[in-house]
This record gives sequence, structure tokens and C-alpha cells, in this order.
Amino acid sequence: MSKAPGGITNPHCDSASSRFADLLISRSLLNRHNLAMAVEHGERKHVSLVDAVVDLGFVTENDSYTALANCAGLRLVDVSELTPSNLALRLVPERVARRHVLLPLSEDNRLLTYAISTLYDDEAERDVAFASGRSAQAVVARRSDLVTALDKYYLHLTDLDLLLARVRSASPVEMIDVHDSTTLTSSPVIDLCNHIVARAVEAGASDIHIEPAKQALIVRFRLGGILEPAMTLPAESAMSIRNRYKVMASVDISVKHRPQDGAFRLRVNGRAIDVRLSTLPTINGEKLVMRVIDGGLEAKGLESLGYDADNLARLAKALDRPDGLVLVTGPTGSGKTTVLYSGLHHLHKGHNNIVSVEDPVERQVDGVNQIAVNGKTGNGFAAILRSVLRQDPNVIMVGEIRDNEV
Repeated sequence: MSKAPGGITNPHCDSASSRFADLLISRSLLNRHNLAMAVEHGERKHVSLVDAVVDLGFVTENDSYTALANCAGLRLVDVSELTPSNLALRLVPERVARRHVLLPLSEDNRLLTYAISTLYDDEAERDVAFASGRSAQAVVARRSDLVTALDKYYLHLTDLDLLLARVRSASPVEMIDVHDSTTLTSSPVIDLCNHIVARAVEAGASDIHIEPAKQALIVRFRLGGILEPAMTLPAESAMSIRNRYKVMASVDISVKHRPQDGAFRLRVNGRAIDVRLSTLPTINGEKLVMRVIDGGLEAKGLESLGYDADNLARLAKALDRPDGLVLVTGPTGSGKTTVLYSGLHHLHKGHNNIVSVEDPVERQVDGVNQIAVNGKTGNGFAAILRSVLRQDPNVIMVGEIRDNEV
């Protein structure tokens, strides 16, 4: 379905375009002669009438979009003065936002509100609803503001050179426990790999996925349990990036056909970050997944978990019992670790002996005796637990139940 001059893509487009033009004329913002010129300009340049009258200087952008919003009874918003919610931005992928030139603004469990510069765009509404899993509600915004906002809130980088230019101003990153001489120098690949981890830390991502495709290398972050695209890199960069992370994690860069695991530590903006690396061979090359562990995050109380009042009371009651077992289960990225540390925060009252056995220790909690598992030295979960039981514990937190013995 083609767009009418007013940028309207629904069966009511002709009448809406007419109302838009009539409104401008009735307000003495446009005359018939200029309207004809604007229609011709719009058809020649493939722009909407609302932008054509602005391009030709007949109407100010604000007046044109105010009239457009009035025609449909929608609200005109100034996106330059609004801050979209992080969840709304994550729910609508960048490719959808840029395709329709729209900006997600806010969301709740049933509705996602987005700003767009065209009216009755059924395709945009359908794409937003499908991507977000919510009903879509449009408001009107100036196209120039939307274009600026998209560049501000979505990192649109398919050109490696452009990315590396931006990396120069990224958060300072330095390796801890340096094992290779290359970490002491700088190169575009090192800068890029540091930038990916730094951006994941700043975004609060729990995992980084680096996935080889036929024509690109896709980087995705897990944010709030949702795996979201972060950037797209040239396919030819895959080997250099993969090898750089494998060197950092002290795994064999020559091994490409079997999975490997490793780990490294670095400091981002002065914060110590632990990263666990896992490699997996695929038909397009090795996929890397990195678990980002920010030990500087403070444990918060149970009320921060977002549970409703009844479930919160049930959890607190279970934790406060003098004996028993509480199991925290769920898929990757669902918040198990956050719940465990919130439980430790809740139980730490200064008069009990709390011991945790973890692999690795993801966050340091004052007043809790935290023990890191080390399989290489024989200190596995089961061996440490047997020793812990001789330490008169009141509470034991076990990070993972991996076998029957544990």
C-alpha cells in the first residue's frame, strides 16, 4: 500500500490528507498554489506532505506536525525532551525502529507507546506490537527529532571504522592478572573487544553473545533476561575478535572444533569485573558466550526483586525458618543469582554464621563467609561442603547443585 501525500497509509488516507491540507489553509499557513507545489515536491522527492511543506519553507516544522496530530486527534510530543524507558527500547529492535522511523517511549504489561512522524501506519503498528508482545499506541513527533533520537538511543554501527572511532571515548578498561604481552599495547581489535565488554557492563548485561553469521558477526547482550542485539560487525573481524577473547581467557586459540571454557578479569571504570568465557563450534564458526560478573554490585533486599506482596511474604517466611531448604531455579538470565544474594542480605543480621560456596564468587557480601570453588585443587562443592559443616554454620548458600553428592 502506498503512502498518500500526508504520509498516511491506511484506507482513510485520502480524507486525512485532505483534512491536513485544509487545516493548514484554514489557519492561513498555506495557500492553494503552495499546496500544489508541496504535493509535487513530495511526489518527486518521495517525502510526505507534512515534510514537503517544511522543506519548501511554507510552514514551520512545529506548525506542520501540530496540524498533522490534530487531524488524527493524537498527541504531539517533543522527543528531545523525553527519556525513553530502557525496557521499551529493548522490546523494539533497532531494525524495526529505523525502518519505520519511530521511537519507543514507554511500556506496561499491556501497552507500548511509541512516537512516529506518520499517521495510520498499520505496518509500523503491527511490527511494534509483534516485537514487544504488547498492544501498540502511537503519538506524533517531528521526523527530524526522531532521526536524532534514534542515533542517540540506538547504537547503529555496521562500519567497523566508525565503531573504532567511537571506542576511543569508551570507558577505561584494563586487564587484571595480565598473562599475555598484547594486553600491554593497544590495537583496534583490543580496543574493540574492551569496548564490547565495557558497554555490556554499563548496560547491566549479564551475558555477552558473539555469534558468527554468514555475512556478519552479531553481538547481543542479555538484559533483564532478554537477549537483545547490541551491534553488528563485519564477518571478516570474527577471527581476530574470537582469538583476542580466547587469549584473554587463556584458552587454546588453535582449537576450533570442540568447546572450551576459560575466564579473565578486567577493570572497567575502576570496577573489577570477572568474565567467564565459553566457546561452541557452529556451522558458521565458533560462537562465544561470556558471563559478566560485576563483583562491585551491592546485594539488595528482597523488596527489590519485584515480587508481589504475597510471594514476597512467602519467600521471607521460608528464609526466616530455623531449618529447611530453599531452592532457587529458573532459566538463564531469570535472576537466580540476584535472588540468592538478596536472600543473603535478608539473613545477615550480625548474630549468625553464614557461609556461601560459589563458583565463582560473583558479589562480595559483608558479614558472609564466601568460599570460591576450585576444582583444579580438589576443592569442589562436595569437598568444601563437608568442611563447612564442621564450622558451626547457621546458614549455607550453595551456588549450584551439580551432582548427587552435593
